[in-house]
Amino acid sequence: MKLQTRLSVAYGIISILGFCVVIGVTTTMTYSTTRKLVESTALEMGGKASLELAEPFTTALAKTSTLAHILATTRDGADPRNTALRIIQAEFEGNPQYGGVWATFEPDAFDGADDKHRGSPGSTDDGRFAPYWNRFAGTPILEHTVDYDNPGEAGLYYTEPFKTGKPYIVKPVEYLIAGKMTLAVSVCTPIFYNGKVIGVAGVDFAMDAIRDINAAVKPYGTGYAYLLSTDGSITAHPDAAMVGKNITENAAPEDQASILEKLGSGATWTGSYNEQGHDFYVINLPVRFTGVPKPWSMGFVIPLSTVLEPVLALVYLALAVAVLAVIASVIASIFIARSISKPIMAISGVASQLALGDLMMRVPEGLIARKDEIGLLSQSMQTTLKRLGEVVSEVQEFSESVSTSAAEVSTAARQMADGIAGIADSSQQLSQGATEQAASAEEVSASVEQMGANIKQNADNSTQTERISAKAAGDARQGAAAVAETVIAMRQIVEKTAIIEEIARSTNMLSLNASIEAARAGEHGKGFAVVASEVGKLAERSKLAAGEISTLSKRSVDVAERAGTMLQSMVPDIQKTAELVQEISVASREQDTGTQQINKAIAQLDAVIQQNASLSEEFSATSEEIASQATMVAGTTEELAAQAGRLKDAVSFFRLTGQGRRQELPALLEARPRGGQERVEP
Repeated sequence: MKLQTRLSVAYGIISILGFCVVIGVTTTMTYSTTRKLVESTALEMGGKASLELAEPFTTALAKTSTLAHILATTRDGADPRNTALRIIQAEFEGNPQYGGVWATFEPDAFDGADDKHRGSPGSTDDGRFAPYWNRFAGTPILEHTVDYDNPGEAGLYYTEPFKTGKPYIVKPVEYLIAGKMTLAVSVCTPIFYNGKVIGVAGVDFAMDAIRDINAAVKPYGTGYAYLLSTDGSITAHPDAAMVGKNITENAAPEDQASILEKLGSGATWTGSYNEQGHDFYVINLPVRFTGVPKPWSMGFVIPLSTVLEPVLALVYLALAVAVLAVIASVIASIFIARSISKPIMAISGVASQLALGDLMMRVPEGLIARKDEIGLLSQSMQTTLKRLGEVVSEVQEFSESVSTSAAEVSTAARQMADGIAGIADSSQQLSQGATEQAASAEEVSASVEQMGANIKQNADNSTQTERISAKAAGDARQGAAAVAETVIAMRQIVEKTAIIEEIARSTNMLSLNASIEAARAGEHGKGFAVVASEVGKLAERSKLAAGEISTLSKRSVDVAERAGTMLQSMVPDIQKTAELVQEISVASREQDTGTQQINKAIAQLDAVIQQNASLSEEFSATSEEIASQATMVAGTTEELAAQAGRLKDAVSFFRLTGQGRRQELPALLEARPRGGQERVEP
């Protein structure tokens, strides 16, 4: 790739990256700042919208509160039911935005005359006063309320305010009104009399009216709002199909409890979602009603794509400007690159002629006169041409001298190689003799080591035999003493056995005497005679055993005396053997010491012989290497002579002043053609 192209591309890439970073940072900051501004503005708008949505319900609560107070006072007047009907009708006709106005009292709680007014206008079949003016059928009609005793959602309009004693707004619930099921939102207020709740008064909003109230809220023209009751039911929504559904139906199970908790506490929270490629920002704000404990909530939906459309337009404009700026930068980079590449092409032409061996080329004076980097490069090129011409001239002269000297050095190197070769042969013979001597010394050393090992083993065996002999002599002396003691013990046993024999004879005599005395005793001595007989038998057996022991003891004494005599005779021989083994052991240790000294001396001699052999081999190798190097030097000098000749031929490639015509490039060189720069005559 040409320098001009590379400069243009590099400058263009840098410009593109720079503009992209600037546009990206600016766009991101603008988008973020605008979104934050939209969110803060939306929060303020949502607050106002929640007040607007609450206003009709707040007004309805105020009117139902007034109606409840009036109905409570009507109770004590003349003809209270007709009076109450007229009041309710007047309130109904005066507020056409209401779908119905009603009141429901506990049984006999209004005038105590329910039985008398059974089935009358505004009363139920059992006479309970529950008038209901409504226009859900298209024309005003007076009915009585229903579902007031329903424990489910249909009865909340009555049961909730009656139990709590506080106003209540019922989410959209279907009622049977004018013969058809109608969806309505009820605003209810308890009726107090003497501090006790006796009924409930309220108004109903038709869903069309609720939608009209909700439709009036359109943030940024294309947004919308929706209304949620305390349990998350959608009370109002631009999409009629959404009314009555719960806001938690599409939420994750783990988020449903959190949403209901926020609704019940009257919290404000935000969120966002994408639908059909459009981003929406949602603010949920509490809608509070005077006197109602739990607030409702309003969802304020803002279409970000509409709100941020001007910002996107600004971004597109910035991108267009950036593209134009990049194009302008690339065009400028091309002109700048041409202003740099054109002089470089001229200098390149000089370098091309230099590559062809022409040292007579000169850089145009116009380029040398420049004061920028191109001028410095031109001056350096001109100096290089001049200095290279001088060097080539000197090399040509030097190459001739080197060629002559190389021939002389080659002859001397050949002679030196022949002399060193003779020295190498002598060194080789010396090295071979030293090697043979070292091998013989190693064999002697190995034999001495083997002999030393045998002597050392004999010394060790003698030492062990000495210890065993000494121990055997000691054991023999101890055995002789033990035998002597055994003889004495045996003699004592013989003496004791004689005593036992004497006791056995005496016992036998006593047994005979006892038998005689038992015989004299007659019948009374039979048992004693039996005992005496047994004692006599035991004495006889003891005598026999004592005799056997005495015989064995005498034989044992004889054997022990002979053993003692033999051991006494062996002790001097064993002692003498131990002394002889000790002397052998001392002699073996002295032989081992001498052998070790001989082995050490032979090892030292072997080391000296090995070192001499190594030195001889090194000397021989060094001589051979010097001889080969001398041969190599001779060859190198010949090669040097050849190279000098080739150098002379190579240097002749350059044309110097006086060898040809001097040429110079024109001051303004155009782009060099593919075949090389044309030479121009000065």
